[in-house]
Amino acid sequence: DKTYMYNYYKLGNDIDLTYDTQNENGLFYNDGLGWEPISYSECHSYPNTVSCSRGFSGAFDGNNHKIIGLYINRPNEDVVGLFRNSYNDNYAGLYFRNVTLQDVDITGKNYVGALIGYSYGTTYERTLIIENISVTGNIKGNNYVGGIIGYFEGGTGLDNYLVDETNCVKRHCLQSLYNSATIEANNYSGGII
Repeated sequence: DKTYMYNYYKLGNDIDLTYDTQNENGLFYNDGLGWEPISYSECHSYPNTVSCSRGFSGAFDGNNHKIIGLYINRPNEDVVGLFRNSYNDNYAGLYFRNVTLQDVDITGKNYVGALIGYSYGTTYERTLIIENISVTGNIKGNNYVGGIIGYFEGGTGLDNYLVDETNCVKRHCLQSLYNSATIEANNYSGGII
C-alpha cells in the first residue's frame, strides 16, 4: 500500500508482472507506460540534481524471491524504478534486500534504476542497507542510469560510508549487488549505480 511509507514489506512468492505491465488488459499497463513507480512524494528535476520531499522509508525484503518482467516505459519522466525514490527519515533504518529483478525492461529520462531511481542515503543516526539484489534485462535513460540505483546521494551526518566491510554497522551499506542488465545512457551511468 503506497500510503504507508514506513512499513515493512516481505515477499511471500515470486511475482510475474509481464502480463500486467505489458498487455493492454493488464492491471499495471497504464496506457503503455507500464508500472507506476512506488512513490510517496513528487520529485522535481533541475540540471544535474533532483529534489524529492519524501520517499520510501521502510523496509523491503524480497525474501529471496523474484519480481519478473517489470516493464516501465516513461521516457519523459525523471526518477524511475520499482521505487521512485527512497529517503530515510525512519529511526529504525531503511533497507532493501534479498530480491532478484529478472528480465526488466525499463525506460526513463533521468535518474533511472531497476530498484530505485533516486536514493537519498541517510541523515545522522539513521541507516541505509541495500544488499543481495540482482538485476537482469534492459535499462535505458538519458542521465544518471544504473542497474540497481539511478542516483545515490550519501546524505548527512557523521561516519557516512558506502560500504563497511566489517558487518555494515556504519550509516550506509551496499553489498552483494549484481547487475547483468544492459544499460543505455548518454551520461553518468553505471552497472550498479
